[in-house]
Amino acid sequence: MSVANVTVRRKPKEPIEKLIRRFRKSVDDIHLFQEIREREYFSKPSEKKRKKRARAAARRQKEARLEKKRLLQAKAKRDRRQKISQIDNRAAVETADRRTDAGRYQRS
Repeated sequence: MSVANVTVRRKPKEPIEKLIRRFRKSVDDIHLFQEIREREYFSKPSEKKRKKRARAAARRQKEARLEKKRLLQAKAKRDRRQKISQIDNRAAVETADRRTDAGRYQRS
């Protein structure tokens, strides 16, 4: 069992709520409650391995889901850019056509 020595000193004119918040944060940082929860009941080594594998599988699934979401967002962004460039190209062609048509009519 690890030894936990959490000390939080009160600053001048610091509210108790803030002091308690700092204490809880320092306790969370050293994972004290997590260790207490793990040591509350005995778990077989095979159980620990099974839980570890399950956590790893869940993490991989989450990473795959996030990667798929990123790829879909990138594709949507690329599609939007293509649509905008197509619109810009059409506008440029129409403008060029108007200029050439205007030049034809003025020369006659």
